[in-house]
Amino acid sequence: MTSAVHLKTILGATLLVPFAAFAADAAAGKAIGKLLEGGELQCEPSMPVFCANIHVSCAIPSSIKSFPFRLRAVRDRGSITAPASADADVVQPYRDGPRITWAADDTYVILEPREGKGYLKFNADGSYNIRYYLRNDVWMVRGSCE
Repeated sequence: MTSAVHLKTILGATLLVPFAAFAADAAAGKAIGKLLEGGELQCEPSMPVFCANIHVSCAIPSSIKSFPFRLRAVRDRGSITAPASADADVVQPYRDGPRITWAADDTYVILEPREGKGYLKFNADGSYNIRYYLRNDVWMVRGSCE
């Protein structure tokens, strides 16, 4: 039997929502909330290298190694801190005050380098993806933060 939470009765019909849905929303809200309160999240890549197309597994792997990092993001600023071994060309634009955009409903936050292209998007479900442009190539990696 699946655990469910009784939400309310609408026009005589009782709505039941699996408890796991509330747990996932609460965990996601907690991560976003932690950022907004000035905290930081530890982020781990789910892939060993950046890839040309993460939408189809790793269609074309690059020589750019992925890396763990700490993410900070409040309403008007954000940054990442990565180990010295991380590719400096990928990391540096996010250390130097990237532009930051929050979704109106706080379901994601995007950090973009002030110069150049690319972005780091952190989603309310705890996942992230980074898009990095090198010459005419686009490299991507994804992972999760908590």
